[in-house]
Amino acid sequence: MILRTFLLCALLCAAPVAAQTPDYARIRAAEAAQAATALAAAMRDLCGQRIVLLGENGSHGDGKTGAFKADLVRNLVAECGFDAVVFEASLYDFTALNRAVRRGDATPQMLASAVGRLWNQNYEVQDLIGFLFAQARDGRVLLAGMDDQLGSRGAFYSLETMPLELASFLPLGRREDCAVRLKQRIWSRYTAADPYDDASRAALRACLSEIDAVVATARLNDPKDRAEYRDMVAAFGRTLNHDTLGHPGRIHARDRDMARNVEALVDALPADAKVVVWTANSHAARDASAHELFGDQSNMGHLLDVRFGTDLFAVGVTAAGGSYRYTVREARPIPAAAPGSLEATALAGSSAEVVWIGSEALSALPPMMGSGFDHARPVTAEWGRVFDGLVVFRAERPPYRLDE
Repeated sequence: MILRTFLLCALLCAAPVAAQTPDYARIRAAEAAQAATALAAAMRDLCGQRIVLLGENGSHGDGKTGAFKADLVRNLVAECGFDAVVFEASLYDFTALNRAVRRGDATPQMLASAVGRLWNQNYEVQDLIGFLFAQARDGRVLLAGMDDQLGSRGAFYSLETMPLELASFLPLGRREDCAVRLKQRIWSRYTAADPYDDASRAALRACLSEIDAVVATARLNDPKDRAEYRDMVAAFGRTLNHDTLGHPGRIHARDRDMARNVEALVDALPADAKVVVWTANSHAARDASAHELFGDQSNMGHLLDVRFGTDLFAVGVTAAGGSYRYTVREARPIPAAAPGSLEATALAGSSAEVVWIGSEALSALPPMMGSGFDHARPVTAEWGRVFDGLVVFRAERPPYRLDE
């Protein structure tokens, strides 16, 4: 009854794997040497933490940041014994990956696909993907996605297999209709003649409710499958709730759901487990009230701060200049840091290309302008209330891409 098409989807949909060029290897080695002191300082502050939220600028288009984060995550797992790595990526595809790991037929391409195209086409994370796959396959680390959003480009499971698999729990008379409806919403394939309206959402909710009811009592080969299928059904339903919200209400709801998903994962792990979350600065921040999209609304980091308090450590990343990827084909300049700004202050008196600013130094700073949320939109904030630690690059660059 349950479809077994993960491997086919992995072969058809996963991100391509390409050898890194000699020039990239040289650049990567030089940048790693420049970042070594900051990386070691970050490790000293992070190694003993329980939950680390690891941010990046809102464009998701920073190459040096990706490389630094990749090295940091690898070290937290290998040297500090972190037990789980959570990505701001598809909950559904990571769930399918974990089922494949338990069956013994997972592939690195599945993990690359689950991580998503914001990152899986970047040279900077290729080694990390290989490392994490080996760790997960051998049972040393749990990998997860925290995002309920549907329609992740190139996803090996959620685009095609998931709607068929979920609908396969239903009786034949309902199976085809629900599979079509689920896939239609995943791909957002609606027309004027067949609109996405209240009736369409009601029909989708009926499908999800029926699937959940069957899964609740179905005979399944793996006892973990039941909870995972029901979690996916619930996440799909939460996404339908978002669809009726405007902007920025949809962003606020997404942060609430990502916080909920991280909490659920932490609660399912042993009490002493250590977790690192790969996300954006605006989600990682303990206090995002200075961000134009949040104001008096709680972001993910604030919600997790309320729940976990001092067990949480929020890391931001920013840059004093350089450039970033705006689209796959377009790079944009990062405005030079103004005198007295967060970035200029962090780099003052240092010749280093990247510095780590710990909690004590951040807390000592007065409110100042900085680009800790978005390169193009500096804001004034008490940055010691926003982050517990900050990585500052003198000059960023776009990531090197496999698909260019």
